[in-house]
Amino acid sequence: MAKYKKITEGIVDNLIGSIFRTIGRGVESVALKQLSKKDPEFKKKIKKAEKAKDDLESYLRSRGVPELTKAEKRALARGEYFK
Repeated sequence: MAKYKKITEGIVDNLIGSIFRTIGRGVESVALKQLSKKDPEFKKKIKKAEKAKDDLESYLRSRGVPELTKAEKRALARGEYFK
């Protein structure tokens, strides 16, 4: 009999976090492509999230928010940018 890993809230949080990280980077991973091919509802939601990201970027650029330097991007990735 197969033993399945119990799905906990932490697993779901990690999955959602990794999906939004890949969307934020602007690259589409192989896993997202495969899931999108298998599940049309998932594909719609991914497209909606990508459009929301693009809308937010264009809004911030129109407001004059400057590009971050490499050091600022590293600090943001570590979670130290807003401290």
